[in-house]
Amino acid sequence: MDLGSTSTTQLLPLSGCASISWSPTGSSFSMAIRYSGYLVCGGDDDGVYTVEIGQNGLEEKRVYHEELRLPLNGFPGASYLSRSPDNMQLLFIQEDDREPEARLMLINSDGTVITQLVELPIGMLYSPIWGDNSEYIYYVEQMQDTGSVYEIDTSTFEKRLIYSLTDVTDSWSWLSLSPDGNWLALTNHPLYDDVVVNSLILISIHDNTVIEIATNTVGGALGWQEINGQ
Repeated sequence: MDLGSTSTTQLLPLSGCASISWSPTGSSFSMAIRYSGYLVCGGDDDGVYTVEIGQNGLEEKRVYHEELRLPLNGFPGASYLSRSPDNMQLLFIQEDDREPEARLMLINSDGTVITQLVELPIGMLYSPIWGDNSEYIYYVEQMQDTGSVYEIDTSTFEKRLIYSLTDVTDSWSWLSLSPDGNWLALTNHPLYDDVVVNSLILISIHDNTVIEIATNTVGGALGWQEINGQ
């Protein structure tokens, strides 16, 4: 869709911190909005939204909402939103920061059929992403000092361990799938400057081959670039 053919700029009033994922066609996007007790955002708009882009502007619809428990601390609510390549489902993490619990949720794009894929009573979930054919989901579980990469079959909801990384206490994790759908790139970045566990690792989805690219270097969000089909 040519966004230049739509109406003039339209701002969505948000009272939360949003993560955004576009549909493959670019005709709509979805948002996960979460409360923040630390940043200048928060309110009763928490949840998951779809936004259609039309000739007359943006049409917004909330497809998921969960009442947050008081008092609110940290960053509870929906986050890490990812839209499936077939545009049929939304994947996101629901957290309640008053207690160390996190859930990986799956919902149809129209708000129907909500499925809880994973629940961690104690631990953190990071970076859920889709396989290139919408048949598999990949994400990171962090419990105590171990970060584990898992695969979930979306037809059976069976869970398979792909890789475990130790000494990842208090660190963020990011996953990125290669354009050919064969490799996962995993990076870790510490929450605190005095904890050095930065790493960049490539993991084969098919045979669990692991290639360590870098350690004790800069970590953070990452992506792939396809050059000459590779």
